[in-house]
Amino acid sequence: WVQDVREAGVELGPALREYIESVLHAQYVQIAKTDEELLSRVEQMIEEDKNLLGEYDGFLAELATLAARVPSAEKDELKIADHRAHVETRGNALILRIRKQRATASTWLSEAFYRDRGPVD
Repeated sequence: WVQDVREAGVELGPALREYIESVLHAQYVQIAKTDEELLSRVEQMIEEDKNLLGEYDGFLAELATLAARVPSAEKDELKIADHRAHVETRGNALILRIRKQRATASTWLSEAFYRDRGPVD
């Protein structure tokens, strides 16, 4: 189980970085060009991108620690059960944060284009 999750986690890294850099950052540029009042939101989303990448790196490091503990605990899996549960929780939280960030960017992009700004000169 740990090795499968570790492989999937390693595969996620390049895709996550590419998605953030090419898709999300392109959306941020559009938001900033379309509605300058949303610049603070763009800055918040960029900061969250950095946090997501940091959390991803931390998750991989913790997964590596768990993988290193597995051989010594093969006969007694309860020795690492708490650590495994923590890694599962952390991984699920990371996935949810990535999905939330994607939804947030999409929402603010729509807001930038379709928001009612009242009477315009």
